[in-house]
Amino acid sequence: MAGHFLIYRMSSEDRSNLLARGAILSNPLDHDPTNPAQLNGAGNHFPGWTPASRARLDEVRNGRAVNNSRNILPPHKYLLVPQGSLDVAYLKSRYWLHDVERPTMGNLTDLVIPAQTAWRAGNKAEAIALQVATIAFTSLEIYYWDKKEMV
Repeated sequence: MAGHFLIYRMSSEDRSNLLARGAILSNPLDHDPTNPAQLNGAGNHFPGWTPASRARLDEVRNGRAVNNSRNILPPHKYLLVPQGSLDVAYLKSRYWLHDVERPTMGNLTDLVIPAQTAWRAGNKAEAIALQVATIAFTSLEIYYWDKKEMV
């Protein structure tokens, strides 16, 4: 699975706020190295939080192309945000908006055309709001809760 948007970190307060707006938190943890049922695209277990997986996440966070490889990304969860639950004003008031990325790794879920246009123009809040307004659920891929690695 891949999200529409990758968010490096989010506070528990923001997570609770999104859950109150109808978002659904994925379960179990994705890329969980302790889950024998989860294998990466190379047929191996995910590495968990390692120097290499942290480095890959930093590359993604800094907008570097990572050649289509999610295989060494660390554990994360998804918040599935329901249609119509977020607007631009709300999004602009959230700190996590600064930590939203759409890396050029080729594996994220496609955006609808209006959201793609807004994203390419550098308008993160509008892109997310347009995506949320258009489809049943928009997925936010999150790696840190309250500055703590997700485990």
